[in-house]
Amino acid sequence: MTFIKKVIRFIFRAVLGLVIAIALYLLAAVLGTWVTTGKLSTQTTVKDSVNIYIVSNGMHTDFVLPLHHLVKDWRQHFNRSRFGAYYQHRFISFGWGDQAFFLNSTKEGFPKLGTTLKAVLWPTKSLMHVSFYRSINTQADNVYKLNISAKQYQALVKFIFDSFVTKQAQKFRYVAKGYGDYDFFFEAHRSYHLFFTCNNWTNRGLGAMNIRSGIWTPLEQGIIYHIK
Repeated sequence: MTFIKKVIRFIFRAVLGLVIAIALYLLAAVLGTWVTTGKLSTQTTVKDSVNIYIVSNGMHTDFVLPLHHLVKDWRQHFNRSRFGAYYQHRFISFGWGDQAFFLNSTKEGFPKLGTTLKAVLWPTKSLMHVSFYRSINTQADNVYKLNISAKQYQALVKFIFDSFVTKQAQKFRYVAKGYGDYDFFFEAHRSYHLFFTCNNWTNRGLGAMNIRSGIWTPLEQGIIYHIK
């Protein structure tokens, strides 16, 4: 009977510790959203402004940019032999995330619990997720428009480019096809972990443009709160 009590006590303490850890993490995420960094708004009045977008699926956020622009032509980083069919598209999206989660979700839908826990509990390899679009529905509820200056766009371009692992001639290193015929995965820098998530990456991009945002935003809500 004493042994059973010890087991019950151990399970109770483990569950309580987990609940407290989750509560502290969420509290830190809320505080990290409220405490802001950056000075600029998501809109500018300068004549050389660029329209970009942040797209959310409820958990993950991406930047959507012009595929080719006076500031940056992203086509130069993709081999024409493989990606030439997308050269005439208008938009390109960039998202950063856990490698196993990305690749497994293309096969299984939402990845298995083990894959999710591994991504959360310790540092893992990352990938860049790139999608090509002919158009974008700017009226959709999950699409948020940002009107930024050319200087801000240059800063964002550098941030995104530096997130990729590149090979000769600054080509992005292809890894695998994505969820459809228009998206792909590429090698990326940094490790994914509990304290640097896909949304933290997006937040760093906002920070590169000096746009006002939270100092630590591991959740999608922390991004949307400021850009709404």
